Amino acid sequence: MYKVSVHKGIKRRNFWIMEQLSGPPGCWFPMWRTPYPGLIRAYSWQAIARGADTVVHFRWRSAAAGAEQFWHGLIDHSNVPGRRFAEFAQLCGEVNQLAPLLEGSRVISQAAILYSHEQMAALRIQPQAEGLDYYENIKQYHRALTRLGIGCDVIGWRQPLEGYKLVIAPSLYLHDEAAAALLEDFAAGGGTVILTSRSGVKNMNNICVMQPLPGLYSRAAGVTVEEYDPVGGEVHLLRGSDGTRYECSQWCDILRPEGAEPIAWYADDFFAGAPAVTVNRFGAGRVYYIGTHAEEKYWLKLLGDIAQDAGLTLFPQLPDGVQAFTRAGDKGELLFLLNLSRTSQTVGLDKLYRSALTGTLMTGPVELAAYGVGILETEG
Repeated sequence: MYKVSVHKGIKRRNFWIMEQLSGPPGCWFPMWRTPYPGLIRAYSWQAIARGADTVVHFRWRSAAAGAEQFWHGLIDHSNVPGRRFAEFAQLCGEVNQLAPLLEGSRVISQAAILYSHEQMAALRIQPQAEGLDYYENIKQYHRALTRLGIGCDVIGWRQPLEGYKLVIAPSLYLHDEAAAALLEDFAAGGGTVILTSRSGVKNMNNICVMQPLPGLYSRAAGVTVEEYDPVGGEVHLLRGSDGTRYECSQWCDILRPEGAEPIAWYADDFFAGAPAVTVNRFGAGRVYYIGTHAEEKYWLKLLGDIAQDAGLTLFPQLPDGVQAFTRAGDKGELLFLLNLSRTSQTVGLDKLYRSALTGTLMTGPVELAAYGVGILETEG
């Protein structure tokens, strides 16, 4: 799903999925397991919920010859339609039923993660610490937002930020005045920005900036880095403002607030007690600086708190494996609830909805079967 967010963010519009899973893949590797009942339908609806206007399954019929003989299609080599084909037929009927509501609609995303090929290349050419992986770290931030039900796009790091309430700007290692001004203007106008360690290190010519980190972002962050420790794979501890402890690794910036307020501190090693995470009021918005790579549990806590402050819509108690997305258009909004797990899950609803597929009114706890799909319209 992260890759879907990247593609949508690059286009800044709806997209097509050209090769959706149809059966167990197999080619230069041993065959994978066959899609679990409901998976083909659920993941197709996930793509639509994330902005796909067309989903093309690969392939229709398993090939009799060639390198991809065992990259199975909707129909096996038997040439007899079976369970997977029946599930695909159900999906097609549902999509045709909802096409008038989906036509012209777009995904509502209140958050964005900034992605940069330049940052990724620079950090791969000169690895900063053991385990510090720009791409994998971004996937963790995206996963945390998804688990909270916060709609998120992954967009180019220099693209306009209008329409978003929260922007996560990870490891902006290379930077210039334009990059700093983009985030400053967004925060000054009321947006919330999250910066992370290894930001503001070099200019765009790969020259280290001879000023305290995070370089030009210090103005908005209200913090400077006194010292850093590339801890790599060593696990260290953070202490949140409520005393809860969390694990962190990869990198530890030892921070000196210059207007910012500390909200988490290191809890071990020689930098125990030093600020690790800060927040700074900047104009009408806020800028957070996270000096380390915290475990996902901390990101869930932080993003949940930020969502309350920034007025983001979220589902704070989504069960593991359940995702929530919204598409909106001239004919209203559709809430997609997707259980992408092999066990039934229960989701709480805070208002009255009507199932777009069955017309049934729904409120309160709603049970989704394994790979179950709920597509809901707000009632009233």
